[in-house]
This record gives sequence, structure tokens and C-alpha cells, in this order.
Amino acid sequence: MKIEQLEKEFSLETKIQVIRRLDTGERQSQIGAALNLATSTIGTILKNKEKIPSSATATMTGSATRINRSRLNKIEEIEK
Repeated sequence: MKIEQLEKEFSLETKIQVIRRLDTGERQSQIGAALNLATSTIGTILKNKEKIPSSATATMTGSATRINRSRLNKIEEIEK
């Protein structure tokens, strides 16, 4: 029997907080313990560090959790 793990979504506010703490030199394990996040999650946020602030400025609310990209142009190209 396979056990499925649920993916957790974190708010942009949490992700930005993680990035700021990483920039101040705090270790990933310390941030994870303080925010109750796995170190792999902190690593993923660090890997996507360039994308997160730009999406935060694009959204007006801090409650957004996903970064959606428009694929309308690609769909239109495929339909031609």
C-alpha cells in the first residue's frame, strides 16, 4: 500500500521571511526550526530565490501561495 504525502503550500510572506533570514546569514536548520519547516523546504525556497520577490510584487495580496504563469501564448501557437 502506497502512502501519499500531501504537498504543503506556504504563503509568499513566509517565503520572503525565509529569504530575508537566509540573507542575514542564518542557517537553514535554524530557520526551519524557528518556522517549523523542513530543511529541504528551506532549500527549495533558496533555489527559487530569484522568482519569489518578483511574484510578490506582482500580487497585491500577501495571501497568495502559488505562482501561476500564463501559458496562453503557447496554447495559441499550438492551436495554429
